[in-house]
Amino acid sequence: MLIAFVLFAGAVVVGLVALMIYLLPPAAKKPCLVPGLDATDDKLGNIPDITQAGSFHEFLLDLHERFGPIASFWYGPQFCVSLGRWKLLKETVSLTDRPRIIFSALESLVGHRSLRTLNGQEGISRHRLLSESFSPRHCAKQLPTFNKISLELVENWKSIPKDDHVPLNDYMMALAIRLLTSTQMGAYFKHHENTMEFHKLYESVMNDMEAVINGDLTADEKGAAHGQVFQKNMTAFKIKVADVISAQRRARNSPDNDVVPEAPLLDTLLANSADDEEIMCDILAFVVGGFHSTGNLLTWTLYYLTIHPETQEEVAQEVANVFKQANGTLKDADIKKFSLLLQVIDESIRCSATVPIAARIDETKELKIGGFRIPPNTPLIQALGVTLQDPNVFKEPDKFDPERFRPEIIKKRNQLTFSPFGIGPRKCPAHQFAYYESLVVIAHLIHNFQLTPAFETDYFIEPRYGLVTKPETEIWINIKARN
Repeated sequence: MLIAFVLFAGAVVVGLVALMIYLLPPAAKKPCLVPGLDATDDKLGNIPDITQAGSFHEFLLDLHERFGPIASFWYGPQFCVSLGRWKLLKETVSLTDRPRIIFSALESLVGHRSLRTLNGQEGISRHRLLSESFSPRHCAKQLPTFNKISLELVENWKSIPKDDHVPLNDYMMALAIRLLTSTQMGAYFKHHENTMEFHKLYESVMNDMEAVINGDLTADEKGAAHGQVFQKNMTAFKIKVADVISAQRRARNSPDNDVVPEAPLLDTLLANSADDEEIMCDILAFVVGGFHSTGNLLTWTLYYLTIHPETQEEVAQEVANVFKQANGTLKDADIKKFSLLLQVIDESIRCSATVPIAARIDETKELKIGGFRIPPNTPLIQALGVTLQDPNVFKEPDKFDPERFRPEIIKKRNQLTFSPFGIGPRKCPAHQFAYYESLVVIAHLIHNFQLTPAFETDYFIEPRYGLVTKPETEIWINIKARN
């Protein structure tokens, strides 16, 4: 039955998402006085402008540069308001619902019943339930696995010939998917080849998802040959997720299997739902949010350490001191000693705008934000990447400076000035998991290797903004074993 659902969904939903914008009525007159852009196309609104800017994030940077901290635009026929200052975000903290039109492309992957797309009390309850799978308590229990996988990567890098260059992003994305699947998804990922195949299918689907959101892939293209490949990849990936669910269920129900692989996320889903479609939707949502963002977070942090050797050496010294007391294996108490490394991670997130946008909506009430009345059912874009570049909060925002995140400096700022994982009761449920695994991985790598750019061009890597910010090109580094 689950396979039948996958095949049906792959055939139907893709077409519906691609045509959504064209089926809605043309853009109308502005419903409020927030300054901003008029629609450049009756059907597409300002989507052509988003495409021309290069990405949604770059479009928002320009929008706020032109119109100020609160600005409006049209996403297809839908009027939207973007918030580019932390004080404006403060007025949306209590909102928990997400506007479906902004992330409609994702629905063809994660479904309309996933945590990412559910609104109302059901969305809040599911968020609370699944957040426990990524709580500090569970993260601490996963530390042995984080250490083991990190040390396996260390051994792999030690075997690389001296003159070979290392593709940093490739390694970090593969590592992130292994960390997530090994700790949260159970029996299916006992075999490494399953992880590799899962990763390959995911990347093929996600590239098209971001192309749709940024306006690079049109409805016509999705109906042609490109769309057929997209549909094929989507169906194959969902079948793979069905295999993941079935494997853990068999392990849990088998009387012959004394040791069931621990999988807090998948086990919670199986214990609280008998609906395989719902379980699949939530797994897909966490894969999109968890692996994709962590892989690029690791990439950007190691990149900034690579091109800032003095900071790298300071981190190496801090890490060496912690390892000296930890006897080579990091425990929960050790993680809390990484003060400088945590500063570096936060500044890397800020500089790269790792997750540049979030969105909320109030479907029933008029809101007042920044002195403007916002009609009900208006998507509110929380331009997180824009706020992280605010020179009023972060002086010289283009400069990499981990000192911004010293504890005594953080205390002087409102916590909303740095909200890379979203705000309010529905911020990313796995944000603590991302910090735990990143601290462990980076600590092991910097403890064992000195990183330098492989080429002069690798000092200046352009970001490619999407749902998650990744490098425009591969980052090639050289590694040298530390004594």
